[in-house]
Formats: sequence, C-alpha cells, structure tokens
Amino acid sequence: MKVYTTFFIGLIWVFFLGCDRIHTTMLLDYAEYAEYTMPIAPLKEGRHTRILNTTIEQYGESIRLDKKTGIISLSPGSYNISVSSTLTDSSMPAIVLKKGGYCLLRYVGVSDDEPIAIGSISKTTKEASTIDTYFNTDVPVRIFLSYEVEDSLEKIKEQVKREKEQKMTFSHINIQQL
Repeated sequence: MKVYTTFFIGLIWVFFLGCDRIHTTMLLDYAEYAEYTMPIAPLKEGRHTRILNTTIEQYGESIRLDKKTGIISLSPGSYNISVSSTLTDSSMPAIVLKKGGYCLLRYVGVSDDEPIAIGSISKTTKEASTIDTYFNTDVPVRIFLSYEVEDSLEKIKEQVKREKEQKMTFSHINIQQL
C-alpha cells in the first residue's frame, strides 16, 4: 500500500509540475500588427516609414502599438520578431527594381546608421523583404518599421493611382515574447 501511495503522489507532483510549465508558456505576450492602407500616401525615393495601423492579434501588456504613428513599444525582455514588407500590394502587377528594396527594423530616436535588423533584398515591388530576428532589451524601447528603395518610383506612382479605391496590405509584423 505504501509503494502505491508514494508512486501516485509522485505522479500527481509530476502532473502539476507539467501543468505549471504549460501554464507559464501560454502566458507569454505576443502581437501581430499590419499596415492596411489606402494607397494615397506619396511615394518617393529613399526611406518610407511603414505605419502599422491594425491589430490582428494581441495578448498581454508588454507589446503595444500606437496606430497613428506605427511605433511599437516593448517592455524589457526577449522577443522573436518576424516582418514581411512590400513596396506595393500583391494585387498589383510586379515592377522590377534595378537596385532592389528592403525593410529595416529601427529604434525611435536613434541614428539611421544603427538598425536593429535589415530585411532581405526584394527585386520586385511585389516581393516581400523579410526579417526574422531575436531581440533582447533590458529597458523599455520603442521601435518602428521602414522600407528603403533607391529606384525611380514613377511607374509605381502611376500604378498606385489606378488602384486608388482598393484597400491594401503592405506590411505585417509578428512579435512574440520569449
């Protein structure tokens, strides 16, 4: 009788230990934001700040979006950040970029020479530039997403004018606290 009691107490202890681990994992904060926009913003050569303005998913308090500016506030901690950003919406025909384009994840108020991460090079306006990075901070920080292209954008501007009434998705960002 004593052997079974000890065994079951041990089994119950292991069960609760496992449940506690599952419970802890489920409580980590995460967020998914997108830039949904009507294509009326003026396009120019150089860097474009992406205004993330839609919350797709949000859990917890450590990740926050200012929908007017696209700035994301992060509490101290470690995060996995994944980004997908294009110059135009996927519904438009692709235009080849001679020099390519790429997205950047940046700190608010820090020199342009110090991005957190630089995305993959996109050779067309439809091809997404992507970032998948781990990020750690000991202090609260504010970050934002931008897209840089050095090509002439005249063809793209004409295309955007034709698609004026369509709501478009340009960027997505997923952030998960680790």
